Amino acid sequence: MTPGAICSPSDALAANPKATKSQTNDRTYDSNGKLTSATVTLAKITGHFSESRSMDPDNYPFGSKITKDAELQVYVIGHELAHVEDAQTPQGRAAQDVPQGLASLLGVMKDVEGTRRMQDDPVAGSLTSILNADAKRNENVADDRAKGIVESFRQCTSKTGCP
Repeated sequence: MTPGAICSPSDALAANPKATKSQTNDRTYDSNGKLTSATVTLAKITGHFSESRSMDPDNYPFGSKITKDAELQVYVIGHELAHVEDAQTPQGRAAQDVPQGLASLLGVMKDVEGTRRMQDDPVAGSLTSILNADAKRNENVADDRAKGIVESFRQCTSKTGCP
C-alpha cells in the first residue's frame, strides 16, 4: 500500500449482512512496519439515519450530526477507510499496538483478580482510561477525515464543486 492510498488490491472491503456495526480490523504489517492489509466490514445498517443516532458525539463529533442517509453512507465508508489510512502512519500504528497490549494485560488482570476486584483496582482504572483516550483519538482522526469526504460529496451533489 502506498502512503496516501486509501486501499490497494490486497485490502478487503466486505458488506456483511450479519454485522451489527461497520468496523476496520485485521490490520497486518510486514517486518518493516508497513501496513500490508486491513479488513473493512460494512454492516447492513450502514448509512441509515438510525445509525448516526447511536454515535457518541465525543468520538464522532461530525458523524453524529449527519441527518441524511446518503451523506451517512459516504461518511461511514470514508470513516472506515480513514482508519486504514491512519494505520499507515506511525501514530496510527501505535494507536493500534498499544491498546492491544493494554487490553491483553487487562484480560490477564481480570483472570487473576476477578471482575469485582478489577472495579476497585487503580491500575485497571488507569489502563481503562488510557484505552478510552486512545479509542477516542482513533475515532476522532477517522471522523475528521470522513468530514472532508462528506463535504466534498455535498459540493458534488450541489453541483458547485464536482468536476
